[in-house]
Amino acid sequence: MFQFFEDLIDPFADYSEIDHPPQRLWPFLQAYCQPFKWVFLLAFTASVLVAGSEIGLIYALGWLVDQLQGDRAETLQRLGPVLIALAVFILLIRPILTFVDTALVNNTILTNMATLMRWRGHRHVMRQSVGWFEGDFAGRIANRVMQTPPAAGEVAFHVFDAMSYALAYVIGAFFLLMQADIRLTLPLVLWFGLYLLLLRYTVKRVGPASKASSDARSELNGR
Repeated sequence: MFQFFEDLIDPFADYSEIDHPPQRLWPFLQAYCQPFKWVFLLAFTASVLVAGSEIGLIYALGWLVDQLQGDRAETLQRLGPVLIALAVFILLIRPILTFVDTALVNNTILTNMATLMRWRGHRHVMRQSVGWFEGDFAGRIANRVMQTPPAAGEVAFHVFDAMSYALAYVIGAFFLLMQADIRLTLPLVLWFGLYLLLLRYTVKRVGPASKASSDARSELNGR
């Protein structure tokens, strides 16, 4: 079962070798993530569906409570098919969506992207002349080859899975609250704004900390 997701991408497939990889982040990721484009689309879709299913369940439970305010026996008889459909969705469809989303991220994207980028990075280093190695430290070169792939995989995960899930969840919650009372959306909007400010504050400090950590690891590897 897991092998199916792992085999969706072949990290050792033939590719067009480039002598000078892009120096900027997004062109670099685009150059190395070409084989994953359709997987990113699937992961994005699955993430949005999972978030939408959770919002839908909240709405369905509220609707069900409203329906049960009358005669319960008559209501249960009238809503029997709907309850069966909800049970099938909760016990079968939603777990499948969650499994597919998790498997695409952990078994297809993160593992294969790390292997693909390490393999291509290794081949790029092996194509260089002896003089090329005199311009940098061996530990730093090895560290870049080993650390870049998981970092790129985390970027892909946060963009195509975590952020898409969060945005779909927030948008769904906004419309759900708006249906009840537009004023209920104010705390959500305020929280989201504060969250974006916190995110900006944190991300600006993660870069220097990551660079310091990478430099320390390079020294440990033999810089």
